[in-house]
Amino acid sequence: MADMAAFAAADGAAVRVFTARPHYPVGNAFPGYDEGGHDHEQIDGVTITRVSPWLPGKRGALGRIISESAFLAKGLAALLSGRLKRGKIVITLCPSILTVLLGLFATRRGGRHVAVIHDIQSGLASGLGMVNIGIVVRMMRWLEKIVLNRTDLILVLSEAMRKQLTSQGVRTRAEILPIWVDTEFIKPLPKPKSMDAPVVLYSGNLGKKQSLDQVIEMARHLRRRNLPARVVIRGAGSQGTELSARAEYEGLDNVEFRPLVNSEDLPAALGEGDVLLVPQNDQIADFAVPSKIFAIMAAGRPFIAAAPSGSLLWKLGDKSRSHLCVPAGDAEALADAVETLINDPDLRRTLGGNGRAYAVTHHERKVVLSRFMDLVNEDRKRSGAEVSGGHYLVFEPDARGHAAEWVKHLIAHVRKNPVPARITFTLPRALEKEIGGDLPRSVRLDFLDDSETARCTHPQLIVSAFARWWAMRRALERSHATHGLFLGIDHASFPLALGLPAGGRTVSGIMFRPTTHYRTAGWCRPTMKERLRDLRKDIILRLLTRRRAVSRIFSLDPYFPDYAARSYKHGHKVVPLADPAYPLAPPGPEERAIAERLPDERTVFLMFGEITARKGILQLTEALTLLPRDTARRTCVVVAGRIDPEIRVRVTKAFGTILRRQPDLKVFVVDRRLAAGEITALVERCDVVLAPYQRFVGSSGVLLWAAQLRRPVISQEYGLVGKLTRNFGLGLAVDTSDAGALAHAIEAAGSRGSNLPFNPVGVARFLWSHSPEAFSAALLSDDGMSPREDSNLVTMIAV
Repeated sequence: MADMAAFAAADGAAVRVFTARPHYPVGNAFPGYDEGGHDHEQIDGVTITRVSPWLPGKRGALGRIISESAFLAKGLAALLSGRLKRGKIVITLCPSILTVLLGLFATRRGGRHVAVIHDIQSGLASGLGMVNIGIVVRMMRWLEKIVLNRTDLILVLSEAMRKQLTSQGVRTRAEILPIWVDTEFIKPLPKPKSMDAPVVLYSGNLGKKQSLDQVIEMARHLRRRNLPARVVIRGAGSQGTELSARAEYEGLDNVEFRPLVNSEDLPAALGEGDVLLVPQNDQIADFAVPSKIFAIMAAGRPFIAAAPSGSLLWKLGDKSRSHLCVPAGDAEALADAVETLINDPDLRRTLGGNGRAYAVTHHERKVVLSRFMDLVNEDRKRSGAEVSGGHYLVFEPDARGHAAEWVKHLIAHVRKNPVPARITFTLPRALEKEIGGDLPRSVRLDFLDDSETARCTHPQLIVSAFARWWAMRRALERSHATHGLFLGIDHASFPLALGLPAGGRTVSGIMFRPTTHYRTAGWCRPTMKERLRDLRKDIILRLLTRRRAVSRIFSLDPYFPDYAARSYKHGHKVVPLADPAYPLAPPGPEERAIAERLPDERTVFLMFGEITARKGILQLTEALTLLPRDTARRTCVVVAGRIDPEIRVRVTKAFGTILRRQPDLKVFVVDRRLAAGEITALVERCDVVLAPYQRFVGSSGVLLWAAQLRRPVISQEYGLVGKLTRNFGLGLAVDTSDAGALAHAIEAAGSRGSNLPFNPVGVARFLWSHSPEAFSAALLSDDGMSPREDSNLVTMIAV
């Protein structure tokens, strides 16, 4: 489901996933998810809502039915409360038929419901002996028939599964969509040199479906034959304790049990095995396909399938020449096959190479998921719902901050992925030199005059708001564009909410700073001033989303769209948009000059970007005066960026005070806008990035720079910045309005920032969803520009 959702989002869809907290196959919610800290988040451009699962203490058919019924009940409650919105395209993932039933309720009238079937539940329950009461099995098959016949399309893994559903009376069209694998991520890797003995590896769920008794019996045969091989069983599941006890009881010292690895470590984990095992219960071959085989093939490893003769795994072996097959349940034949492969490295290499080639050709992720999207969208394509052509205008009057970077991303996307539309960028004249030059044929630049730019960037928000609305309207009329995109709609939201016309065109825009959800999300305790601000924003957003001329609001806060969908009648117009990480360019020799002046023996703290009072520079200078003398002696602080002229004198005086009170502290101040290469060099050189913002709302590109170069941050605990820092393990979030707390955090960072919390896996997850390509594709897609309300909203449901 994760791959499907990410691929659909990259394809331009606004994807929302409703699911349970991850718990399979260990039987309890994963660490970090059990407290509900990730119940609302955005990953790879996908908005995810999770609910707590009901997990039985003892696994079995009854416990599973209750667990899946509880998920259905929570899904229905979410529908009633508006937490889960009914959609025009709904995709459900089954092994649980109750998930598909929830999908029926979640599909709008005239919508399209696609059920992805990876397991046929009634067949598994009967074949594995989980349900031995005939009437219960018949009821399960009846429910499967009734529910699946009310879907619009069924996607199954094999022809055998399609025939099985037909035999149960399912008449809905079923298409075969094979399991996919990311062959760019999972590649053949060498076995670690420290592992001398041959390794026979099973990795996956330890359940009845896998029939792992035969693996334990196989290990007994291998031990009798004195074959110097380790049998490694890596995984978790209902049979884990029983299997481990049996191996210990029989004295099988050649068997080793290990926990599952993180998905990021899967390629290396597969590379540890010389021979891999794919055992299958002989009663369920027509009801399920083991997905692990394609990861094994992509890793270039040979495997042995223990499955019924004539089953999919045997047929796949004939076609791919990637593995050996033995009858399911025949442990001695399995041992024979293992011995054959262990003693024949050439055969192992041949089978592994064949498997890799077959996976790349037939099961590559992009190929399979492209067909998936074609099947999901086929009704829309037949009805001509896809929009092409047109003339779009992108409006940004402020040359500071993100403007140049984002415009470059959009132009680069058009150059790489030509769109069937003309695009005009209306920009301040100050960006002409930086943006101009060789442009794609479909792109033209239009510049505001100096007086327009001055009004649009006026310090009085009411002035800049109406100026931006008027400048956008004039630019639309001047260019004859059919749609206008504000790269920052916050400032223009008030006149748009009032219903002031956009010249008969539609508009959309990026919202930087939604805050109305902060209090309900429990992120902060708002002041009275902030309560009044949020009340004003709430009224404006309700009116703004009601405007027919407003087709989309792209939220840089990934947690806001779910709140908007629940709180506003037209909240579905609010969709998540990941702030793009700036591609790191290698700094040149001149751009390294500042970084090379910094002392090697000290811990370097870096604050960079536009240096304003809201960014916390004054609190930082006060905190530096409070550092203990021995900490100051080991510390270097760099402030690099243009200092706001309104506070420049105060900042200069503050640094003078620091020099008098902390003579041992090294301080470097660079008061100008830095080139991208200079920022890269400084972040590479520093140990900790400082983001001591003062109740700053919205996200920050500083977090992305730090994450890309794997540097921990000390950030404010307030709002989205604090939420992202905590949730993804980017560093330490503290009350940066308290100079003492900020000083304590700097002191506690330790040598090179080694004491700060920093989660490499969380940082990687944070970066995955912030690519410039996904950002540009979302903004420039037909769905992003067109006024078709929620026609590209895809809802995915999986237990």
